[in-house]
Amino acid sequence: MKRNFGTQQRDPMRAASVLLNASRGAGGTSFSTVATVLQRFDKFVSFARERGISRLDKVTQLLVQNYAAFLRDSDYTAAYQQNLLSAVNTVLARGYESQGQRWQPVTSRAEGLTRRDNVRKSPTTSKEQLQQAQADMPELAAAVAGLARELGLRSKEASLLNATAVLKEAKEKLLVTIVDGTKGGRPRTVPVTQPSQLDALINATRLQGDNRSLIPRHQTWVEFRASTLYNGRAALKRSGIKSYHDLRAAYAADRYLEETGCLAPCNNNGRRTAERTIDLKAREMIADELGHGRTDVLVSYVGSRKS
Repeated sequence: MKRNFGTQQRDPMRAASVLLNASRGAGGTSFSTVATVLQRFDKFVSFARERGISRLDKVTQLLVQNYAAFLRDSDYTAAYQQNLLSAVNTVLARGYESQGQRWQPVTSRAEGLTRRDNVRKSPTTSKEQLQQAQADMPELAAAVAGLARELGLRSKEASLLNATAVLKEAKEKLLVTIVDGTKGGRPRTVPVTQPSQLDALINATRLQGDNRSLIPRHQTWVEFRASTLYNGRAALKRSGIKSYHDLRAAYAADRYLEETGCLAPCNNNGRRTAERTIDLKAREMIADELGHGRTDVLVSYVGSRKS
């Protein structure tokens, strides 16, 4: 078997990029899908390297099964566990295919991963709950959490946000444009409807100082995530907040209430009380604000569409 499936790349992530982009060039994968799969595959590459494997062609079924066991015991949601495992199967399938062979996928069912249920049933976190967590978080992590809660940002988007420039835009246009760190590189706009959103941006601007983002100049995004955000996540969990991503759900629920005048189903014992067409319109709007192309994803943020 050729090194890294003959991609002429020594780095496994670069090799994975070559394989996935070859599939994209053949019409099999979109730009956004390539970016998403690579982001998820990076976790497996770290896992493999810790076990002495740094070549894709040296990855065995047993190693991937061990990775599945690692995921099964992690705090990741069922959906995310399956997405991470799927990314590994996707890359390896492309690699073996390029060599005229077939990769036998390691399935979540065979490895006992929890079956996914994307419909959110638990209530979203309150701002008071977040404030309690922020008091125990590193200051920069607390700022990231505030931006995630107030603007519906992913942790990477909040970390890379140029808060100084965005604050000016928010005051002038009552919206902010999110560019850096977005999934698939797709920019989007988020409305500014509450004073608390400006407060989060003002705080981030203060901490950012002369930098271009909340990430210190001496750190990369990966280093910032592994240190500052990692420590902040522990404080969130101590306050009953699962993750930074959970704060996006709270933003979505707030926006749902603003747009429909009704509580999001997840905050109303799973029941939708908004009229169906109003509910759908709100979901379409919020999906755009969160950077998702499909309204069906919103069930994992605000709950079921069933009345």
